[in-house]
Amino acid sequence: MTLLTNFFPLYILPEELTLRDFSTSAIIGYGLFASFVFIAVAKLFKSDIFEMLFYSNFKVKNINVFLKENYALNRPESFLLIINFFVSSTLILYILLDFPETGMNLKFLFSVFFPIGLFFFSVLVILVTSLLFGEYKTIQQLMFFRILGVQLLGIIFMILGLTWLLSNQSFESFLLAVVIVTILEFLVRVLKGGTSVLQKNIPWYYIILYFCTLEILPLIILFYYIKEFSS
Repeated sequence: MTLLTNFFPLYILPEELTLRDFSTSAIIGYGLFASFVFIAVAKLFKSDIFEMLFYSNFKVKNINVFLKENYALNRPESFLLIINFFVSSTLILYILLDFPETGMNLKFLFSVFFPIGLFFFSVLVILVTSLLFGEYKTIQQLMFFRILGVQLLGIIFMILGLTWLLSNQSFESFLLAVVIVTILEFLVRVLKGGTSVLQKNIPWYYIILYFCTLEILPLIILFYYIKEFSS
C-alpha cells in the first residue's frame, strides 16, 4: 500500500473492497487469475524477482552487466512476466474501452492485439535502429529498458485491475491511475534511453526519429482509439 500511495493520490484507492455486480467481472476475474499465476510462477523461478525488476528499471549505467549477473532476460521468469504484461494490459484495455456484453468485436481484437503488436513493433524498431546506427550494444540497452518497463507495468496493471474489480472505484479514477502509471513508465524509459544513447554520441536527429516513432506515435494511437471507442 505504501508503494501505491507514492504514485497515486489517496482518493484513488478504495476504502472498501466489494465485488462488482455485472457479468464481465467474471472475464476480468479469470484474466486476473491467469496474471496472478504467471507472476507467482515467475516468483518461484527467482525469489528476488520483484526487487531485481524494480532496481533494474531505475538503472542505466552498466545495465548489460547488471542484468547478466542478477536478472537475465532470457530466463523463464522473464518470459512469464512479459506474458503477464500481455494479459494484464489486455484486461486494462478491456475495462477502459467499456466492452459491450455480447460478441467478439473490434474492441476485443484491439484489446488483445494492441499490447502484443506494440511490444513486437518496438522490438523491431530497436533492431532496425541498431542496424542503421551500427551501434548494436548501445541500442540493445533500449531493448532492455523496453522489456523491463513492460514487465513492471504488467505487475502494476494486475494490481490496478484487481483493485477495480473488487471496489466501487469510478471509471475516471481508474483511468487516471492507468494514465499516471503509463506516463511515469514512459518518462523514466525515455530519460534512461536518452541518457544512454547521448553518452555514445549518436546523432540527435536519429534519436528524435527513434523516440517519435517508437515512444510517441503508439501512445497517440492508443489514446485516439480509447477516445473513439469510449464515445
